[in-house]
Amino acid sequence: MHSYFAVVFTDLVRHSVVWERVPRNAMMTIIAEYRYLAQSIASQYGRRHENFTGDGHLFLFESADVATHFGLKLIAYWKQRRRSVLALHRAPDLPIRIGCHFGECSQLADADDWIGRAINTAKRVEEVAEADSLFVTQTILELVDLPFYEYSEAGLHNLKGDFISQRPL
Repeated sequence: MHSYFAVVFTDLVRHSVVWERVPRNAMMTIIAEYRYLAQSIASQYGRRHENFTGDGHLFLFESADVATHFGLKLIAYWKQRRRSVLALHRAPDLPIRIGCHFGECSQLADADDWIGRAINTAKRVEEVAEADSLFVTQTILELVDLPFYEYSEAGLHNLKGDFISQRPL
């Protein structure tokens, strides 16, 4: 069965570099703190599905507006929370980046896993997002209530595996 969702993909920037510089237990605590924060906020916004990928998350939301609000809130709360968490462990900064796209997804039979082009696109959008930024595709912009947001164009991007040669973000 195919469904349409606003897909949000998050990632902690330069996490692999930090893993090399921070003791394992400290890094596990930092990741756990991020994960708890992201899951708590996502549950407040009624996420349909989530999957933790080790350093980031995949979230599915019913609405582009809800996904956008979630992404902006996660950035703001992680900025605030990471200051004390990272200082406690003497870890370098770990900003977050978020990509969002709306499209078709399918749940695998007999599993809680989801696949789809929208998921792949959101991951690629996240990969080009700037630190502490939410990058969205044109599809999201067309579905949100724009007067409630301040935004700027991030330009055209070639996203690996995307069927569109250059996607405006």
